[in-house]
Parts: sequence; C-alpha cells; structure tokens
Amino acid sequence: MKGIFFLFLTANALFFIWHYFYEQPAKTPQAFTAPASNDDVAKLVLVEEATPGTLRAAGSEPAQAETAAPQSSESVVDEAMEMVAAPEAAPDLLMPMTAPVELPEPLVMAEPELEPEPEPTPALCYTLGPIAEETTRNNILTRLEGARFGVEKRTTEEVASTRYWVLIPPRKSTSVANRLSRDLKQKGIDNYVILSGKRNKAVSLGVFKEQSSAVGLKKRAHRAGYRETYVDSDKRMKRLYWLDVAAVDGRRLDEGLWDQISSDYPELKRTERKPCE
Repeated sequence: MKGIFFLFLTANALFFIWHYFYEQPAKTPQAFTAPASNDDVAKLVLVEEATPGTLRAAGSEPAQAETAAPQSSESVVDEAMEMVAAPEAAPDLLMPMTAPVELPEPLVMAEPELEPEPEPTPALCYTLGPIAEETTRNNILTRLEGARFGVEKRTTEEVASTRYWVLIPPRKSTSVANRLSRDLKQKGIDNYVILSGKRNKAVSLGVFKEQSSAVGLKKRAHRAGYRETYVDSDKRMKRLYWLDVAAVDGRRLDEGLWDQISSDYPELKRTERKPCE
C-alpha cells in the first residue's frame, strides 16, 4: 500500500510541473506606442541631450531671446555648492532657525506645614526623706498610696560616725596580752585587753572621735618603746529611708496632704525634682 501511495504522489507532482511550465502560453511583451506629437507644443530637451544645432534653433525663437542663456550642468552644480558653502548668499532658500523653546518647570506642590505638637507638661516628682525609722517610712507610704500617687521605696546607707582606735596587735595568748597590759600601765598608759571579735587578744589604748587625738597617743606609745602601736578607724553605718513620689497625670503633691504629713513628721524634708529622672 505504501508503494501505491508514493506512486500516486509522484505522478501528481510530475503532472503539476508539466502543467505549470509547458501548457501555459508564453506571454509576449507589448510594444510601447509613443503618443501623437503636437506641433504647437514645444519639445522638452534636456541639457545633456541637446546638440549645438538644437541650442541654436531654440535661441532663434523670440520668447527664448529675452531669457538668459541656459547654464551647463557643471555650472549649476557649482552654484549649488557655493550656496551651501555661503548660506548668507541665499537667505530665502534656507529654513529659518527657531530659538529653543524653554519648557516651563514642573510645579512642585508645597507640603502643608504641620503644626508642632504641644510639648507634654513635665511630670513633677518629689523625694521625701531622709527618714530615720522604717516604720515611719511605711506609715507615710500608706497615706500617699491612698491618694493614688506612684511611690517607690528606697534605702541607702551612710557613715553615722567614725571612731579612731589606738591598738597594739593581738598577742599569741591571753596571758601574753595581760602581761603587756600591765607593762603599759606601769608606764602610765591606760589600756585594756580585747577578749572577743576580730581584735581578740589585742591591747586597746583608747578610742577617740578625733583622728588627731588618736595619732597623738600612738606617738606617745612609740616613744615608750611600743613601736607596734597603730590607729585603726571604726566606721558606724546607719540606714536611711526615702520615698520617691511621682505625680501622675501632672498632678502636684496636694498641699493639704503635704501639710498633714509634715505636721505629723516635722523633720521630714520634701525635695521637688523637675522633670522626673
């Protein structure tokens, strides 16, 4: 079957070629017929095609005698080149140059100025203290919280007093310390033996509030032969209690409330801090 199919296909192709190239008649070109000439109309002759006789015949006509002699193609080309080289010679033939058109600048819409936001009123804070007793601090705290104030407790320590202790370093035993104490008393230097604490078995020559008094006694012991004598400071610390009060929504500590508190605790001080830290 395939062979028969390809046979028919080949036959159709050969028939198409024969019909297209051999059966159609050849087209014959048609001859160009010039239109009938009119003797009343002058013939147009190009300069390149004109002969000297033609030019003389044309020059004998009355109409042509009044006009200028025709120029050769070379002179026409030269004249055109001169006009290009010197544009001012033929201003009418040149296109006028127009000035560049300036486009308007685009409009910039100014942003509306925003009014500055009002600055918030700085909150006022107060510090009450120092308060010597913790119970006093707690009583004042309860009254402030009842008035809806924000209150924070704070505790600090500071040196309450300093004592200057004149000492001879601890001995190996209590008996040695007692013997040293007797020797000092014989030389007129009052003292006692410490029997407890970090200075156990040391010999104390005295305790003073003023550092200068302690230094004077130390020098006296050195002159008596007790070169180990030294001055040690003993600081006594005390606790102080404070209340930091924050004024909520810009409220000040009510004068009436403060008058009541200060009347009950005359030693209490109020320090205003603005703004809150």
